[in-house]
Order: sequence, then C-alpha cells, then structure tokens
Amino acid sequence: MSLDEWKKDEQGQITVNPLASFELMIAAQNAIGVKLDYLNPGDLMAAPSGILQIALTPRLAKQLGQALLDAAGQIMQVPAGKPS
Repeated sequence: MSLDEWKKDEQGQITVNPLASFELMIAAQNAIGVKLDYLNPGDLMAAPSGILQIALTPRLAKQLGQALLDAAGQIMQVPAGKPS
C-alpha cells in the first residue's frame, strides 16, 4: 500500500490514532482475534476513544509481526536527528 492510500485530514496529512492497549485471542483454532484500544489525539490514556476488533490468519499474523519487528528495529537503530 502506498502512502497515497492512507486516510488523510483536510490538510493532506496522514491521520493516525495512538494505540492504548491490545488483546489477542485464538478464534476457532484457525484465526487470531486482535482487539485494539485506541485514542483520538488529545485523549487521556485512561479512557480509550474506541476499539477496533480484527481477525487475522496465522500467516498474516506472522507477516504483521515480522513487519512490526522490522520497523521497530529500523527506528531503534537510527540515532535521533540523524538521517536514515
């Protein structure tokens, strides 16, 4: 997915919501259920704004997990203020 496909605000900036917490469950032995509690900008951590519940196949869950690890590794390796 290119950045052009991300949801944007009126100024054309990509909009994201901070993740407050998450839970996982095994659903019917063939899927992983994921519950994401998120905040709207300015909300307090004690009161999430909403919940998104999704189901992933085991294969997609592994791909997502690896993609998150890779992205975190990239961020953690680049010193603050240095170009990547």
